[in-house]
Amino acid sequence: PNTVLDNLGALGESDLKVYLAAVRAVLGYPRQRLSLAYLVRVTGLTKGTVRKALGDLRQRGLLNEDYTPRLEPVSSAQIVPRKPAKNGDKRKRTPPPPAVQAFREITMTYPKKSLWGDIAATVDDLDRWRRIVKRWVALGWNPLNVAGMLDCYRKGEIPGPKRNGRKEPAWKPVERY
Repeated sequence: PNTVLDNLGALGESDLKVYLAAVRAVLGYPRQRLSLAYLVRVTGLTKGTVRKALGDLRQRGLLNEDYTPRLEPVSSAQIVPRKPAKNGDKRKRTPPPPAVQAFREITMTYPKKSLWGDIAATVDDLDRWRRIVKRWVALGWNPLNVAGMLDCYRKGEIPGPKRNGRKEPAWKPVERY
């Protein structure tokens, strides 16, 4: 306290604000570390002003700091490339069946892998399969309901709006104006 009072005339307003905020953080509300962001928030000063005030306070001997080096976040650390497999080749993936690829093109997602065999075994006409999947998605139905799509494929139907078991009327009523 005496050192502060001795230097009070030489301290500027921002120096005093930063000093009091640091004292409050250390004595009033004990903090493990005092950050620049905390001092900016508490004092209402800009980063540059807080940095300048900290430099002035250090020169006058009012603040001393135990500096902890800033560690780099893991995301910015240098990434070590993986070593290739012992056989030197990358794992070869078998491409999905053509019907699954068609499904992917339309829905922008793959069906569950456990259903790939059923799709490949059932679908033999890719154009009809594409029409069924596209219509299914266009109606707003669940695009991952592969079982429903395969049922339509087996029945030879293109999905349509629900009619609650009724057939479409042979005639359509005339609209009145």
